[in-house]
Amino acid sequence: MPDESLSPEVFSRLREILGTAYHVSRDAAIYAEVVTGGLNYRGMGELRDALEHIQRVINANDEEEALGDITEAYEHLRRCGVESIQHAASEIYLDTIKLVKTPPLTLRLLFLEVPDKGRVRKLRMNAMEKIAAGRSHKADKDIWMDSIAEFKSAIESCFELQDMYPHKAEVRLRQFNIACGIITVLSLIFAFAK
Repeated sequence: MPDESLSPEVFSRLREILGTAYHVSRDAAIYAEVVTGGLNYRGMGELRDALEHIQRVINANDEEEALGDITEAYEHLRRCGVESIQHAASEIYLDTIKLVKTPPLTLRLLFLEVPDKGRVRKLRMNAMEKIAAGRSHKADKDIWMDSIAEFKSAIESCFELQDMYPHKAEVRLRQFNIACGIITVLSLIFAFAK
């Protein structure tokens, strides 16, 4: 039930931003936390600021003041979603690029599978283009939700790329095993040479 002090227009606009915009932003912030494995302070701060404006709406003295705070709350919700997911996409992309720059010769020397160069390039370019598209749409009040989808698509491309490469632990284990093998062979050679 709307508060008697809220006009029907204020209540309608409040219901509107607490509907789709809130849920999209909240889901994007949660997704960013899940894929990065860390707390999303940026998103939490924006949600806190949105709640502050919503509280001001409830305590507003006139409709114009309340509508201004609703607009501000909407902006904080938009920023919560797009900034959270953009940060996650950029962080994951940079981690992925470090992995992709592993020289194929290193993988071959460790007897590991070398990913298909064409597929790697396609996924890397897709992630890069999706991040760029997401950044270009994030400030637009009408299509900011599309930018969240672009960032999610970039993250999925990065994860697919990461799956094509061996895990760091596997690489280190192979390096250790090969080093132990070389030391063993050299020890045997020196032992028989004496």
